[in-house]
Amino acid sequence: MSRLQEILEENDLNPKLAGNEIRCKCIHRENHSSEGGKGDGSSSLFINPAKGVYNCFSCGEAGTLTRFLDHLGVEPYEAFEIVTDLKEEEDVAKVIQEKEPLLHDCRRLSKEYLSRGYRRTTLRKFLIAEASTGVTAIPYFENNKVVAIKTRWINAKGDREFHVEGILERKKFLYNLDKVSNAKKIALVEGESDVWRLDQYGIPAVATLGTSVTLDQALLLLDFEEVVLFFDNDIAGESAAKKLYKALDSHINISFAIYSSNDPGDCSEEEALECYNNPSDYFEYSLTLEDTDLTDAQDFANKFNEVKDIPFF
Repeated sequence: MSRLQEILEENDLNPKLAGNEIRCKCIHRENHSSEGGKGDGSSSLFINPAKGVYNCFSCGEAGTLTRFLDHLGVEPYEAFEIVTDLKEEEDVAKVIQEKEPLLHDCRRLSKEYLSRGYRRTTLRKFLIAEASTGVTAIPYFENNKVVAIKTRWINAKGDREFHVEGILERKKFLYNLDKVSNAKKIALVEGESDVWRLDQYGIPAVATLGTSVTLDQALLLLDFEEVVLFFDNDIAGESAAKKLYKALDSHINISFAIYSSNDPGDCSEEEALECYNNPSDYFEYSLTLEDTDLTDAQDFANKFNEVKDIPFF
């Protein structure tokens, strides 16, 4: 539910979605009869979030959404934020609508990922599609809805580039969390393609979308009983693994995957399953580290323990 809908509920205006608009009771309904209006104002007011306007078909009251929120006693700064957020959501909706045909055209699966050994069933499951231009689209889901789309392509120099469109607060987001939320044990990786690879092997996984693990992402992991860390075998991956271990070890079971390749996306099925089913503890993992200093990891853990009981949604 959006903040606008919450405000309407708080004021007993009984909001209901009506296509792209919100229908609710008029804020001036007590004056309708005395002013010669039509009806009692019950569900006669329509709000158009995209245009930022409202109109009551009972009394004729109309104006900007900012003015409407002012009538309800909403502070100007909050009203501005609400209207701005609604406009951003509308822009994202247009982007997604434009790309939906591409996302659901499973006959045009990503040639790049097919060539790297990803199965067709996997690419269909995650809706990894490719345009005729060679651009690959990767949708991000939250609460079973597409909230952003990442597009990847190879430029004239042969380098990979990407762009993300949509509303995505990465620090509070774990890729594929929706699909594995009922699991007790999961694997944690860095990238989307690592999730797909492990999923092919029957391993539920989520991705941080980078090595910069945030406190909010760590909090999301508390919903699981066990997390096996499959971070890349490099300094950044090791640093992220140590931070999560120090922060979460006293709350859930944290274990480590020790594998031979640089990242889990290159693991064989046999090796990945062995790492997931029989993961290593921190002592075994620490023997593979180039840098065993835990100062930064301890700082992260201290901050985590300060905020872990504070609601952040």
